Amino acid sequence: MMIQGSTSKGWLHKEGGFNFTKEYYFDPFARKQQDERIEKFLQKIFPELSLHNLESKLVNIKYVTSDMIYVGAIQPNLIIGVLLGSDFIFPADGDADISTAPLSGITKISDLPDVDILCGHPLIKKFEAQIEMIKQDNPELSIIPPFFWDLSGRATIHGFFTTAFKLIGQKVFMLLYDDPDFINGLHGWLAELYMRLIDKFANIASIEVTGIHIGECSGSLISPAAFMKFILPYSNLMGETYGQVRFHSCGYSDHLLDGIAAITNLSSLDTGSNTSVGKIRSIMGQDFLIELAPPVEILLSSSDKKNILKWLDVILDENNDGPLCLSYHLEPGYSISNIIYLHEELICRGLVERYRVSI
Repeated sequence: MMIQGSTSKGWLHKEGGFNFTKEYYFDPFARKQQDERIEKFLQKIFPELSLHNLESKLVNIKYVTSDMIYVGAIQPNLIIGVLLGSDFIFPADGDADISTAPLSGITKISDLPDVDILCGHPLIKKFEAQIEMIKQDNPELSIIPPFFWDLSGRATIHGFFTTAFKLIGQKVFMLLYDDPDFINGLHGWLAELYMRLIDKFANIASIEVTGIHIGECSGSLISPAAFMKFILPYSNLMGETYGQVRFHSCGYSDHLLDGIAAITNLSSLDTGSNTSVGKIRSIMGQDFLIELAPPVEILLSSSDKKNILKWLDVILDENNDGPLCLSYHLEPGYSISNIIYLHEELICRGLVERYRVSI
C-alpha cells in the first residue's frame, strides 16, 4: 500500500504566494525553477510526508527525478482546445483553462479540421522547437514532452467524453441521445488526434510509450449503456495501441465498473467519491491496483478526525490487502491536520512507511 499527495495551484498560491502565469507553462526553465522553489516550500511544511507539487492524478512519484524538465505541461484537453481555435487562460491562482468551447457550433463530423493540419499547428511547432533546443543545449536534462508527466513512459489524455464536453459544452449530453452517430464520430476523431500527438512527441523526445492514462473525469455522469457505446470502444483502442491502461473516473462510479473492467489491458482504476472498494475487488480481482481518492468531506477543515478512521476502516476491510494507493489533491479549505492525521494513521497501522521522495 502507498499514499501520495499532490498540491493544487490554488493552495500553493494562497499558502505560498506562488503564481502560475503564462511564463510558467511556456518557459520550461522558468517552470523548473519555480517547481524547485515549491518543492523546498513543501519540504519545510511536510518534511516526512509524501506530499509534492504534482499534476493531480497524472504523475507517478516513483518516476519523478530532479533532472526532469517539462515542455508543454498543460492538461491534454486544453491543448486540443487551443489547436481548435480557443485561447489559453492562465489565472495566477489556479489551473490553466481555455476561453471558449471551440466545437460548440460543429454539427457534422465533416466540419472537423484535418488531423494533419492540427498536428502542424504553431503551438505544436513551438513545443517541438523547445524540445530540440533542450536536447541540443542541455542534454543532461530528461525532457518530459506534452502528453507525458513523468519518466515512466505513460502517456496521458483526457477521456473522449470528457474532452468532448470541454470542446462542445453542456449540449454534449443531449447529443448522446439526439445524435449518437456524431458523438461516436467525434470520439473516433479525438482518438486519432490524441494518438498522432502522443506518437509525435514520444518520437521527438525519444520516449518508449509504456501505457496510457485516460482521465474520463465526466464519465460518471452518463449511464452504463452510454459508457459501453461511447467510451469503451475508444478506450479499448488506446489499450490495444499503447498497452497498460490506467483509467480515471471522477465521482461515484459503481454503476460503471462492469464497463471499466472491459477495457483492453486495464491495469488500474483511479477513482473516488465513495466508489465501493469491495465492488471493485469483486469485479477486478484481488491483484488489481486500486488508486483511491479520500472523500473531500473527510479532508475539510470542518471534518472530525473520527470520520477519517471510519472511512479507513471501511475501505481497508473491503480491500482485503489488495494493491491500494491512496491519493489526494490538497485544495484550499482542506485541513492540514487532517491530511497529516491520515498519513500518521497509515504509518501507525504499519501500512506505509514514513518517507519523502527527494526530487
